[in-house]
Amino acid sequence: IGTDETNFYDAVVTYFKALKMHYENHFIQQTADDDEKIIYPSLDAHTFKSMICNRSIGGTNRNITLNHICDRIDIGYTVYDLNPDNGELEAVVAYPAEPFSSENKQLQWLNESRLIYFIDKNASFIRDTPRCGFNNIKCPKKTLIPIWGWIIISLSSIIVLLLIVGFVLYRRAKFEAELKAMQWLIKWEDLTTRTLLHNGVATPSFNKLSSSLKRSSVSSYRSTDSESGGQSKQTFTKTAVYKSSIVALKRFHKGKLETTRALQLEVKAMQDLTHDHIARFIGICTDPKHQYIVTEYCPKGSLQDILENDEIKLDTMFKHSIMHDIVKGMQHVHNSQIGSHGNLKSSNCVVDSRFICKITDFGLPTLRSNNNKDSSPGVDRDYTYYRNRLWTAPELLRDGNVPAAGTMKGDVYSFGIILQEIEIRNGPFYLRDQELEPSAIVENVKSGSLLRPSIEAGECNSEIVNLMKRCWSEDPNERPDFTDIRQVMRRINKDGESGNILDNLLKRMEQYANNLEGLVEERTSDYLAEKKKAEELLYQLLPAYVFENIIKKKNFFPIGSATGSFIELTRTFSMSYSIKDKR
Repeated sequence: IGTDETNFYDAVVTYFKALKMHYENHFIQQTADDDEKIIYPSLDAHTFKSMICNRSIGGTNRNITLNHICDRIDIGYTVYDLNPDNGELEAVVAYPAEPFSSENKQLQWLNESRLIYFIDKNASFIRDTPRCGFNNIKCPKKTLIPIWGWIIISLSSIIVLLLIVGFVLYRRAKFEAELKAMQWLIKWEDLTTRTLLHNGVATPSFNKLSSSLKRSSVSSYRSTDSESGGQSKQTFTKTAVYKSSIVALKRFHKGKLETTRALQLEVKAMQDLTHDHIARFIGICTDPKHQYIVTEYCPKGSLQDILENDEIKLDTMFKHSIMHDIVKGMQHVHNSQIGSHGNLKSSNCVVDSRFICKITDFGLPTLRSNNNKDSSPGVDRDYTYYRNRLWTAPELLRDGNVPAAGTMKGDVYSFGIILQEIEIRNGPFYLRDQELEPSAIVENVKSGSLLRPSIEAGECNSEIVNLMKRCWSEDPNERPDFTDIRQVMRRINKDGESGNILDNLLKRMEQYANNLEGLVEERTSDYLAEKKKAEELLYQLLPAYVFENIIKKKNFFPIGSATGSFIELTRTFSMSYSIKDKR
């Protein structure tokens, strides 16, 4: 029989002998019916342990001796170690059986010169118990973070909290100080007014009035304001010099202006709005007789100027770049505190000296509210009123209380009209087969008749056409926002979006230079033709040698025949007077 079977048999025998001893310790109890009842004591682990510990029980081959903790002490153990030299197991340490009374057993080295072989020569015997004990009693409990760590964390948190609160209070105090400082106020004396000059000659905001008279639906289309009588009048870009820089002035009418907190907040929002495609806000002149909004001046004029000038040629890349500039500027406006433009049209998109299109004439609803007084019921509405409404969304035309800032979806509709202007270059709301006055167009759009500008897929990019139609949607909720529009423009204007800024600028300058070259050639040919006509006229009026001296810029002297000419003139005048007297 193997050792394992023998040990198992001894364990079972020990267990049942303990049970026998337990049940032998019973007693008999007399019941009320004179019956006997056997009562056994309760059996638990402590009772069972007391029956087998400190005892010697007969086993298979020898007595089984258990000490006070029920460990068997009658069997010895031997530790064998593998000899690396011969590959045999050799007895190294013995743990002999001790008498029943022995409590301190010791390992006995069978050969003191023979040590246990460890792969790691620096290793030693394995501990019989862990360093901290089996229940971690020998080692004090350690927290993940010591007390001093918690103190540092608490102090750091307090300091960070104080810094955050201090920063917020500082920003708040700085914000209030900027509001109270009102550095945006500009005195009229600090502005040196001037008229926009081109080559030393005062010019209107649009180069040629005749170039704006397109063969379009608006048969009497005017690029400038017109009086109620229908006659057009040219307007000039109001500019001034402020701190050695040319600035643009936008007139508003508010009478005596009070700098309320609402106005200060509106101005602060405009000051904080900085973007490459937004005209920079500079300040406000509040003089009762000279009330102006002062903004960055863009010398190339408005987008409407460029589109109405037939002498400026715009290729597809240039058009798409302008569209993309407007989209990026409007996206920034919509994402800002201002929220929306409210008056987006081609005349409010200006071009700076780098040929970058920028958005202007928005914000400050407190100042602009009175500028829309012509839209109130009962006010005479002239050609200019209706023409300025060609960019207005139908839901805003039907709403009698449109806020000065407009709506985001209304701006999208206005952008759709601008897209049509850029692509077709026939003015806003071009209708191919109809000739309608602006008033008729506005009333049709207002009534919900779904009247929209004419555009054909073959005339421009199909994606541009689809984008226009989405922007013109009668339902504002179906119109895209400028974030979606920018994604479309990125696909269309891949070169302009992905290319280098300098490359795009050089392309625009090259296009503008080509336009100027063509313009110079045209003006030169006109000048030479007029010069030739003047020379022919002089040749007919003056003697040949006088004409030649004038052409060669030589001096010449009068001749006697001039007296004869004087006589002839005198006779002619006398005859005319005699005829007049007879009448």
